[in-house]
Amino acid sequence: MPVRFYLIIIIVICNISQNFGQGSWSLAENSPKSERFNDACFINDSVGFVSHRYWIYKTFDYGKSWNQSAKFDKELYTRAIEFLDDSLGFIGSLGTSQTKEGLFRTRNGGRTFEEINYLIGDNKYGICGLDHYKNTIIAAGVFAEPSTFFVSNDRGESWMNRDVPQAKGLVECLAITDSIFLASGTKIDSLGRSVAAIFKTFDQGNSWQVVAENTKAMTYCWKIQMDETGRGIASIEFDKFFYYTEDFGTNWQRRSVGSTVWHYGGAAFFNDSIGWMGNQWNPGMMETKDGGESWSLLNFGTNVNRIIVMKNGTALAFGEKIYRYTQNTLSTEQISYKSKFHDLNVYPNPADNELQIELDLYCSSMVRMDLLNAEGVAVKTIFNDVLNSGKKQINYDVSALPSGAYFIWFRSNEGHSIFKALIQH
Repeated sequence: MPVRFYLIIIIVICNISQNFGQGSWSLAENSPKSERFNDACFINDSVGFVSHRYWIYKTFDYGKSWNQSAKFDKELYTRAIEFLDDSLGFIGSLGTSQTKEGLFRTRNGGRTFEEINYLIGDNKYGICGLDHYKNTIIAAGVFAEPSTFFVSNDRGESWMNRDVPQAKGLVECLAITDSIFLASGTKIDSLGRSVAAIFKTFDQGNSWQVVAENTKAMTYCWKIQMDETGRGIASIEFDKFFYYTEDFGTNWQRRSVGSTVWHYGGAAFFNDSIGWMGNQWNPGMMETKDGGESWSLLNFGTNVNRIIVMKNGTALAFGEKIYRYTQNTLSTEQISYKSKFHDLNVYPNPADNELQIELDLYCSSMVRMDLLNAEGVAVKTIFNDVLNSGKKQINYDVSALPSGAYFIWFRSNEGHSIFKALIQH
């Protein structure tokens, strides 16, 4: 009888430890709200920054709580943010009718920012990714093409333009050392299709290798996370796969998420077992508890586009709000809901002479629309410019195109969508 009692106690203790080890997500204290926070950064174990539109927010307690730190004189569409210390920081911005695209710098902890596009060749496309290793800073862009990559070895005082010839568009960059970098985005494959890809350089961007290439058209490799051992994950937008590496991104395995096709955004492994991938413009996250072998839907978080693992045993997810993962609670509060997005309608469908594309943009955005054939090869760029919010109509002549099935690939600062169009003469 006593032996059975002790066995029960041991089993109960083990189960409690396992539950607490798994942890849970909750909303961060004083979490700011935006349509989507695209990026965040930390200068040490506890102090971090996040920004969007007019505001920059700061935390001093590992992301547990956030407070307004400064308000910009002009609105910025923050796509990337990177601070080297408590004073010196950079923001990569995308263009809208209200915001200026490019690179911005602060020397006073984010209270004011100056545009420094003149240091990177008068960039007119925008910056999607920023990272640094010691005094070396890298910047990459832009999702809507063309690809640009910049390197600074002196804390942002001067910059060098580096060509990534294989890349069509770039979204993310990661500095592994002061000379070894990763970049992700899309490339044109041997069939002429835009496919998700990861690129690596060992010489500060003077030469690049394609280290991962997807097989599905109209995809991007979106966000990359890597730990100190070289174990990493890279999300793929509009697919049901992700990339996994154990050697700092020299070799990648393409692994399945299951049957769920999402616009995967923020991604991270918390440890050898637990990991997550967010949905860029929809509710919920995918979670693995077996190192990425299987995934299940976690009804928490909205528009998660960056996940950061902290050294104090917590993690942060940045989306419409800021969410915090801790290991001292048993269950995740269910917080996720559908958010608004741009509307697009195509008619007549099928079309004979002209396609009419109706847009209803909920905010001003950089918009690119391409017409692709049934194999996913680009036929023509229909539109590529900044649009104000509200309803727009764009007409496109298809009278000279062969009958058949086509796709309209819609890309904006906020996310991407694919629509089918039929041409029938």
